[in-house]
Amino acid sequence: MRVELDDAALPAGMARFLAERDLAAIHTVIGELAPGGVSVREVAFRFPSPPVLAGSRTCSGCGRCSARRAARLGYAEAAAFIHAFRRRHGTTPGDHGRRRRAG
Repeated sequence: MRVELDDAALPAGMARFLAERDLAAIHTVIGELAPGGVSVREVAFRFPSPPVLAGSRTCSGCGRCSARRAARLGYAEAAAFIHAFRRRHGTTPGDHGRRRRAG
């Protein structure tokens, strides 16, 4: 499945926000309709990625923190990723990782 949003008719100052918001909503709806959720292979925007997710926890490049994982998977915010993860697995990514490491 391919989803493409055309932001040509949107106000320039709001296009990025609206495109990210609507894509997150589309992902949520499709994820709820499809058994087992949806696997996203690629997300591309015509505007540049933010240099840092403001207010998010970051790590030294280990790839384990929610902010980096969220950005890698195409979520606009770490909170959206954490919410989706909790809905699918019944726990937060941090708790899930701690339980896995504890054995």
